[in-house]
Amino acid sequence: MKRRNFLNHALVAGAMLGAAPLSRAADWPTGPIKLVVGYAVGGPADILARALAKEISKNLGVPVVVESKVGGGGVVATDFLIGSKDSHTFLFNSTGGFSVKPHLMKLRHDPWRDVKPVSVVTSAPYLFVARAGLNVKTMAELTTHGKNNVGKLTMAVAGLGTINHLLSGMYLSQSGVQAVLVPYTGAAPAVMSLLASETDIMVVDPGAVLPFIKDRRMIPLAVTDSARLPFLPDVPTTAEAGFPGVEGTALWSLFAPAATPDTVVQKLRQSVIEAGSSEEYRTVVNARLMVQRTTTPEQLTQLMRTEEVRYKKAIDQLDIKLQ
Repeated sequence: MKRRNFLNHALVAGAMLGAAPLSRAADWPTGPIKLVVGYAVGGPADILARALAKEISKNLGVPVVVESKVGGGGVVATDFLIGSKDSHTFLFNSTGGFSVKPHLMKLRHDPWRDVKPVSVVTSAPYLFVARAGLNVKTMAELTTHGKNNVGKLTMAVAGLGTINHLLSGMYLSQSGVQAVLVPYTGAAPAVMSLLASETDIMVVDPGAVLPFIKDRRMIPLAVTDSARLPFLPDVPTTAEAGFPGVEGTALWSLFAPAATPDTVVQKLRQSVIEAGSSEEYRTVVNARLMVQRTTTPEQLTQLMRTEEVRYKKAIDQLDIKLQ
């Protein structure tokens, strides 16, 4: 795949939030920090980013502003990060934006060259869920319904090119079901589409839908992990439901521009580690039904490389293309 540098950084340079040049990294942070999120306000990424930003602000003693740059399942936000060219702008994103996106579309950036991993922040598997009115309670029933209603089943997707998009395609390929994929800018609007009966099913992080599962407005069908979720013990894994290999985990992580000094990366990573001691922050993470975790930059890079191999194989098999 041919890749080229993102040259449009001059436009965003004027919008930097009091950022200092990289050469002043020894005094970092010298001003407010900007945390860019590529998904819709009110969704899992936005909620987690704001909770994390609050803790980083307390730990580093400077304001941390969360800014939404929605588009392309995190691509717009990543372009913005790379264009910032400073040590006060960071990205909160799913690793899928780096291990999956380059194999689906032409990018204005090379995630392996233009972005520096900092740390994983949280992890969680996904859930296959259906709106209650669809009257399916298992993956088998969903498959039967889909085959009996060819082309009528609608599947909400929280961002094209995301891991949940890929998992959706993996299920459709294995099951032979034909469905209409309906893309949204993030989990929040996609979830609302199910509640409004505008779409029928979706793959989503558990924390975004558990309240609706509890009040029976959504039906959980399977979890995309090798083990069942402790808070939904009766919901089978995708393998148990007859779809082995349809597995994936959301790794929400922090990233910096490639030129960011390692001293800055380590100081930010340490702030993430310290956030884990905050009861308020842990409450937000637990409410989203995610697992709090941290990694070194090297460990995060290895996780992304492992993901890339696995998902590229699926992309090639499914012949998924975004442009």
